[in-house]
Amino acid sequence: MPGCAAARSARRVLCALLAVCAACVVLAAAGCGAASPPPAQVRISGGTATVALQPGDQFTWLLPLLPFSASTGANLEYSEYLMWRPLYWFGSPGHVGLNQAESLADPAVITSGSGQTSATITLKPYRWSDGRPVTSRDVEFWFDLLKAEKANWWDYVPGEFPDNVSAFTILSPARFRLTFTGDYSAAWLYNELGQLFPLPQQSWDKTSARGKVGDYDLTPAGARSVYDFLAAQNKDLSTYGTNPLWQVVDGPWRLTSYAPATGDATYVRNPRYAGPVTGSVRELRVISFTSDAAEFDTLLSSGGISYGYIPFDDAAQMTRVTADGYTVQAWPTWGITYITLNYAAPQTGPIFRQLYVRQAMQHLINQAADIADFLQGYGNPSMGRCRWCRPARSSLPSRPATPTPTTPRWRWRCCGPTAGRSPRMAPTPASTREPGRASAAPGSRPGTGWRSRCSTRPAPRAWTRKPRPCSPRSRRPVSGCR
Repeated sequence: MPGCAAARSARRVLCALLAVCAACVVLAAAGCGAASPPPAQVRISGGTATVALQPGDQFTWLLPLLPFSASTGANLEYSEYLMWRPLYWFGSPGHVGLNQAESLADPAVITSGSGQTSATITLKPYRWSDGRPVTSRDVEFWFDLLKAEKANWWDYVPGEFPDNVSAFTILSPARFRLTFTGDYSAAWLYNELGQLFPLPQQSWDKTSARGKVGDYDLTPAGARSVYDFLAAQNKDLSTYGTNPLWQVVDGPWRLTSYAPATGDATYVRNPRYAGPVTGSVRELRVISFTSDAAEFDTLLSSGGISYGYIPFDDAAQMTRVTADGYTVQAWPTWGITYITLNYAAPQTGPIFRQLYVRQAMQHLINQAADIADFLQGYGNPSMGRCRWCRPARSSLPSRPATPTPTTPRWRWRCCGPTAGRSPRMAPTPASTREPGRASAAPGSRPGTGWRSRCSTRPAPRAWTRKPRPCSPRSRRPVSGCR
């Protein structure tokens, strides 16, 4: 097999992407290196990149209409965004907001007034992997299925999208208009537009495996029948790599094999992908582990991981990893660690309700020492929902003076619900949403992730649902630094 394995010689070469946590684990970008790290990274042409999943990150859903029970980060990163792209992409390294280069459509022309808002959208010349163009009809197809089964959609809130859309009008194969009830600002309307997905209507608009493709979605009853068929196919995990439905994609990768028992998956490049592509990795393998310890043991034993992570408990062993040719970079996540006090407990509740007791308990927590000693410097102290953030691995004061928004050396950041309805459009420049956990070294853009420049230690996985990092479209408030 071409790639890192084929490049090994007496001086063993590793293609490595590693990460150290600012959470339980943190992923990072790297390149290929030798047993002694070279002064410059070497890019390998072709070959296979192998990505290590965190325990519990196996995907179990393909259809880009996720129910709440399937709204996990893995189902987004390792299925949906790899193979089917949303209409609009947000974030790039070091920036937030609309990423025009990665989006499937030009910026929407938005007009508002008289109690309604319209967004006219022009599609870029993308194609499905079967060679047919991505059209307005494909976007309408997804929208019709969503309307018919909105109660099954994980992001549905009654009265909001799609209830607030009064009309979907196709203007041409490459242009369509959405009309919303109510006045929306152009910036915040992208919270709605960013949820649109083109789906291959010419392949998926049918009600049985052997049935003919039609326009069934144009009626509510027909749309429900199509959704039921696709959802049933989606539940058959054993056919994920062979079902012709899932082979029609517009994203950069196409699934070729999937092991339901482990969640391991293999993807190959979609040669008809029309978006930006860098690098030349031909195949992407996603493998899972039952524990962080199992992943780290495989990492140290040269088990073929190209892109992995260093668990918190093993951060002190970073030199063992770099000595083996890996490049390590931090990928802090958005989250916090906190203690929940039970104010209703019969004996301790009255004690916890005393402010001075809680203050004394807080003073007993030396965040700076914990970060330095236990997290190897990968973290920042948390002061509440509004945080003062500094770059990771900096010298952290044990008890900083009360900062203000104008205090130098600290960046004032209000977190959680203040970020707005969707963290996807949160106006905090320190946070980016960039494609691909494994994309940096091979240069491909397999999926999407969230990065944050500052974080305290959060829960083991920030991607339990969207935000994923909060997760990308979750309306559930999550405090921490973005």
